[in-house]
Amino acid sequence: MTDRWEYLKPRRERIIYRYIQPYLKSVDTALDWECGHSPLAPYLIANGISITGFDINAEIIQELRAILPMGAWQEQPSRTFESTESFDLVMWLGLDNPSTELFLATVDRAAPQIVVIEYAPAFQRAKTMERRLAKMLCREYARLPQRVFICESLAPYDLRYLVVWERIG
Repeated sequence: MTDRWEYLKPRRERIIYRYIQPYLKSVDTALDWECGHSPLAPYLIANGISITGFDINAEIIQELRAILPMGAWQEQPSRTFESTESFDLVMWLGLDNPSTELFLATVDRAAPQIVVIEYAPAFQRAKTMERRLAKMLCREYARLPQRVFICESLAPYDLRYLVVWERIG
């Protein structure tokens, strides 16, 4: 990893990966919604999972292409992201903006085995999105044990929720 990414030394992503790892047995493909630096990508790629990620930041996408060329990285704003592919895992880490409708449509279309969101509880929109996602997934997915509280070790005041759903059957 480059020096710019030193802050990503595995704290939050290691916690998230340890939590979702048991549910990755049936996962071959993953979509990282608004991926940013895609903190879970190295873990997923190391486990043979193909990852597609997109973000509006061209510089980050170029760095991801250089550092993690095994991933499919796209420069694209979420409001224009559309995919006809299905993914086994759809995740949105650091959910903090209003592209909820597109995320919900992507989850609906991709029919993943696992859905993961992670967000700071202070974001009201994120709480609303979690409720809408739960309502949409309630018949086909089981939410794995309620929410997990993650405390970002670089900023102890920055509490985060991690919510995971797994497709039933």
